[in-house]
Amino acid sequence: MTVLVCFALVPARPVRAGGSGDGRIHGEIRTRDGRVLDGRMEWGPGRAFWDQTISGVYDERLDIGERTEKIEVFGLKLWEWKEKQHLYLSIRVPFGQIERIERVDDETARLTLRDGAEVGIQRGSRRFDPTDGEIRIETLVGPQEIRWDEVDVVTFRPSSDPAPGAPERLYGTVETTDGSFTGFVAWDRDETRLDESLDGDEGEFLFRDIAEIRQDGSRASRVVLRDGREVRLSGTNDVNRANRGIEIEAGTLGRVTVEWESFVSFRLADPPSSPAWETFTGGPIRGKVVTVDGSVHAGTVVWGGHERFAWEAIDGEIASGIAVAIPFSNTRSVEPLPEGGAVVELLDGTRRKVYGDDTAADARPIAVRGANGSTTIPWADVARVEFGGRP
Repeated sequence: MTVLVCFALVPARPVRAGGSGDGRIHGEIRTRDGRVLDGRMEWGPGRAFWDQTISGVYDERLDIGERTEKIEVFGLKLWEWKEKQHLYLSIRVPFGQIERIERVDDETARLTLRDGAEVGIQRGSRRFDPTDGEIRIETLVGPQEIRWDEVDVVTFRPSSDPAPGAPERLYGTVETTDGSFTGFVAWDRDETRLDESLDGDEGEFLFRDIAEIRQDGSRASRVVLRDGREVRLSGTNDVNRANRGIEIEAGTLGRVTVEWESFVSFRLADPPSSPAWETFTGGPIRGKVVTVDGSVHAGTVVWGGHERFAWEAIDGEIASGIAVAIPFSNTRSVEPLPEGGAVVELLDGTRRKVYGDDTAADARPIAVRGANGSTTIPWADVARVEFGGRP
């Protein structure tokens, strides 16, 4: 099924009044059979906070041109034709940016963002469909679990009252072969809470009882417990090279994903408060593109043909086995490098070389919509992109 995606490039709405609560997702679920449930939610396993994301692919493909196909026999061309090429583009939307989710069918949802834009997404990963753990909602009469196929509409809003017994998140410093990163952690891209377990053939331990996890080669980990004991765990993807990656929400740098070969250790620490609903303001990417011939194009920016929201990210690697997703809202400027890649300057002044499809020598063009219309600028003509400014 094809669902229309409509983007409204308008200024972000003023943030509505409301308490910040405890950073947990809160709102109302209306079911297909007419029930209305209100309370804090856990959207599938481990996603209970505004800065966590719902993932999938855009339900609109990106046209990237044509390629020529042909059939030859003994060097003789019998037939030749052109075939259109498309990309299916992934998307990860923080719950704090979403005002409403409407279930279209088992594979598709329509998201209304807090800045008024609408986005259609389809299943592109297991984290789109909450039926791998249902939506758990804490109502006044007790917790209930709702399957995705029961949902009609979910509307999000903040809660002013901290919840007793709120889950504590994994937090600490991940040491890598190329520096350290501190923030909230998703271990194996899955476990996010202290009440979850680290498993191995030799046993399992709650993360709340662990002080440090150290890589011990490709097949095992050394685990230092808070009571001083040290154990070696092996045999599962929690503790060996089959680990799917350690994700860190590393402040201005955004989401950092560390593969096993680049992982050294994870030192757990007491978690700070999670980001409040009020901190998610949304809106389009705004800035100016300076070209190699000195011309300047200012306005609303669409990066690579599809990324147009300030919460979307520049994706790439900063070192072998260390990937980043840097939000445009955290970025001051991007300067392409002659050999491919780009220098990304963050709002805090940090500069990182980032290599990937978003910054490659053959990266897709940047479009700018300004007061005098739209301009598309080939990546090869870009000298610098500066972010911010008024629409």
